[in-house]
Amino acid sequence: MTDIFESDLDLFEIPVIPLKGSVAFPSIPISLSIERERSIASCEEAVSSGTMIFLVAQKDPMKDEPKKSDLFPIGCAARIKQSIKTPDGDVRLLAEGVFRGRIVGFSHGEKCDFVKVSAIRPDLSEEMRIRLKPAMFALVSLLGKRAAGKAHMQDTVQIASALSSPDLLADYIAASVFVRWEDKQEILEETDPEKRLSLAYSLLLEESEALDTEEEIAARVRESMGDSQREHY
Repeated sequence: MTDIFESDLDLFEIPVIPLKGSVAFPSIPISLSIERERSIASCEEAVSSGTMIFLVAQKDPMKDEPKKSDLFPIGCAARIKQSIKTPDGDVRLLAEGVFRGRIVGFSHGEKCDFVKVSAIRPDLSEEMRIRLKPAMFALVSLLGKRAAGKAHMQDTVQIASALSSPDLLADYIAASVFVRWEDKQEILEETDPEKRLSLAYSLLLEESEALDTEEEIAARVRESMGDSQREHY
């Protein structure tokens, strides 16, 4: 994972892959299973031409043939790191996000779809980085509370603690921790670093409270069961 904005392009055209219930973020790897023919063709086009791919969530994950109006306006340009075709014809794709982009054009090609993308450049001065350190600390602290007693989350907390970019911190927590893809998309679409940290904190707090409530209910249910019922549960 890298904390570098790697493109000087302002407007360009690349193949697009609509995502069902997934969201890609800059500088963060994402693993996908590609099944639709046009999405597989988009992947093949990007690999053969050496271009990036545009990964963008579709508004309705159940839609099989999404058009421009079915896609969110903001997605993530990514570089394909690995592409493997499975025996059943699907493609296992490993990509790494490079930067946010806004769709400003859409073209329906013979085999795959292309989007014209306007790059969204991060605007982070050193002064802003310093000013946002308390908000970053608060977000990491909340993540630590969420991860307390959960061994599988300790690496996530450790990585988050080491990040120095407010942008990357919010994106990393959204990509690694958030359950709802809609919440991830909300973070992706917020372009202001300060607002993104605040939004990430609010969503993480809301999600943590919901999970705590679920755990409390489950504990009460177990306590009210007989021994045989508890074993079955």
